[in-house]
Amino acid sequence: MSSSLEEYKQTTMKVEIKRGIYHLMHAHGVCDLRSIVMVQRAFQLVPQRHHNQKDDRLVEESWFHDSSRVDKGMDSDDEDEGGDESLNRSNRKPYLRMKRSFELLLNTGRVIRFEVRDRYRPSDPFLT
Repeated sequence: MSSSLEEYKQTTMKVEIKRGIYHLMHAHGVCDLRSIVMVQRAFQLVPQRHHNQKDDRLVEESWFHDSSRVDKGMDSDDEDEGGDESLNRSNRKPYLRMKRSFELLLNTGRVIRFEVRDRYRPSDPFLT
């Protein structure tokens, strides 16, 4: 019984390694998550390309629990219904796209911006 369990573990591990290699080889891009210094809400219409945020994770052990870095949201967040329809109806498309975006600040000094299609809603039945 234990040899079949060991064979199963070995087979599963080989399959997972092959699957991981396949994903890496066919990926559009790869990012080492350890290179992220900070994640922030976009606050400029035109994305910045570089930042000067210090990587203080090595100095300050409690950096993750710092509540001053947590985005509390804004009242105007509720104005966006999400989706393409809401974006197409808006007369302030660049502003709305910025409000839907967040940025990764990397330890190389570069900034990568991502835009989400819909904003997070705690009342969404799919998220509870």
